[in-house]
Parts: sequence; C-alpha cells; structure tokens
Amino acid sequence: MISYLDLTGVSGAAYRFARIENARPPTAHSGLYLYVREEADAAPAVLFLGETENLMTGAAGRWAEAQAKHGATALFTRLHVGAAARRFGISQPAASQ
Repeated sequence: MISYLDLTGVSGAAYRFARIENARPPTAHSGLYLYVREEADAAPAVLFLGETENLMTGAAGRWAEAQAKHGATALFTRLHVGAAARRFGISQPAASQ
C-alpha cells in the first residue's frame, strides 16, 4: 500500500497525490482526485482522474461505483494551489518561526 502517487502531466511537470484513508477526504477544498486500483504484483492503475470544488463531496461521489464496477481500491487527492502561489513557485506555506 503506497502513501503517495506521482503522475507526470503533459507539460512534463510531476504532480503528487496523497492517499486518503477510508476514501473520505478530510477537507472541503477544491482539488484533483484519483480512483486507483492496486494489485500486489503490478504498478497502481489509475482508473479515473477528476476535479472538484469540494473534495469531501466530489471525490466520494462515485466511489462506491468505482469500487463495484472497476475494482477501485484507493482514493488519492491533490489540493489546488492558488494562482498567486503558483506564480511565485510556492507550494507549501512557510513554517512559523
């Protein structure tokens, strides 16, 4: 069971997605999500990539269907980074001093 999944976009940039335990995102932030099928002797298979304004409702919306019809075993998410942060290359808030 992996904790993170890195995908490469068309531009060549890498995007890191974090596993969400119990397929219940803890935040209502907007972001991207992946339904993934993991198998013991194979690389994880991305079944679906979606985007939502609210990860709590959007990412979980079709989870049961993804499990039943496609064998999804894990949900991964990536929060959207604000435009200003992207412009200045900031991906994480600075630690308080």
